Amino acid sequence: MTLNNYPPKTTYEQKQSDKKARFEELAENARERALNSTASAMRQLSGIEPGQPILVGHHSEKRHRKALEKHDDQMRKAIDENEKANYYQRKAAKVGTGGISSDDPEAIQQLKDKLDNREEVQERMKAVNAAWRKLNKNPHSNITLEALSKLSENDRKIVLDFKPERWEKGPMPGYAISNNNAEIRRLKDRIEKLQTKRNTAPVEDIQGEDFKLVQNVDENRIQFFFDCKPDADIRDILKSNGFRWSRLNMAWQRQLTDNGIYAGQIVVKLLQKNE
Repeated sequence: MTLNNYPPKTTYEQKQSDKKARFEELAENARERALNSTASAMRQLSGIEPGQPILVGHHSEKRHRKALEKHDDQMRKAIDENEKANYYQRKAAKVGTGGISSDDPEAIQQLKDKLDNREEVQERMKAVNAAWRKLNKNPHSNITLEALSKLSENDRKIVLDFKPERWEKGPMPGYAISNNNAEIRRLKDRIEKLQTKRNTAPVEDIQGEDFKLVQNVDENRIQFFFDCKPDADIRDILKSNGFRWSRLNMAWQRQLTDNGIYAGQIVVKLLQKNE
């Protein structure tokens, strides 16, 4: 019996793992096709001496030209498949590295933790600058000594050692405080929107003649399911509205955002128009 010391993967972690494995499989398949096309290209020239020119007017001319055409066609396919392999390998490498995903069940708590950290940094920067201003105004006052005592040893050293240029108003640059404050606002806004989305019941599914539109809150996706593979015109409509095929979910989908919902409504109208 083998003991497993690792906790079981959550649904989200499993999804990430499956996604990475899927991209790696697509990359491997593309590399295999590239190798096959390269081998096929080489076989086209197997009966021709290296460097042999086309003998114009000779009975071999037509066969020689045909072999070169097939060789070039297979080499182009090999190059295309190699590019696909590299693309899918890059996609696999990026899985799980894009910051906090809205799909993650722990996203709200992670965002709150990040917000707490940003707010602590903001208070620290403001306290450092306030202590420096007090020090310059009245270095020996009790207010100044109290402000300095509340700082860490490192921050007190920053305050005491700071020699400003004419445009500087404190050890902590104004742009750093402003940028951090903007990030705090962004995080609060994202938390609020994510909480609202998770607390809002999805609207009813829309059932068409041969499709269904679903707002999948658990997957954070708006999804189209079809009874059979849609034709090229419908696939173009889906793609032009930001929907992409998910082999994992067997659906055409995009993120469940206000824009995604609006795009889904547009596609529904176009599909119903064609029914």
